[in-house]
Amino acid sequence: MSKSILYRLFGLGKIPAKYLPIIKEEGIVLIDEGISGRVTFRNFRAPGRRYSFRRNWFSGSLVITKKHFLGFSYFREIIGIPLDDKLMKELDVKLENENILLISFDVSVFHEGWKGEIEYRYSFPQAGEFFNRLKELTK
Repeated sequence: MSKSILYRLFGLGKIPAKYLPIIKEEGIVLIDEGISGRVTFRNFRAPGRRYSFRRNWFSGSLVITKKHFLGFSYFREIIGIPLDDKLMKELDVKLENENILLISFDVSVFHEGWKGEIEYRYSFPQAGEFFNRLKELTK
């Protein structure tokens, strides 16, 4: 599976430059960028936003360092949790198939006053490796 078209044409889905020194300092365990992804909102309520169902596609990247799990959509951080944080247990990480990593969670756990569920699906060949490494590092 190749990189997303937005990544190949415009570089969208790269790890933001401001995160690179931090990621390198912490020690990269796994990294991939230019990944095709989609986000699904279900019964979502946040200040200024309400969706019973909404789906958007994006180009992004995922990083596991020795200390953090990071996910990006375009150049924006959407997941950033220390591996030893109790909130890591609130992420429901599954391997939907051999090439799709599904990360879902209840937003009220991460944002006070928000409600609903968000699902991120990243489609890339290393999905199984990311899944196994996350499970190993968060035991």
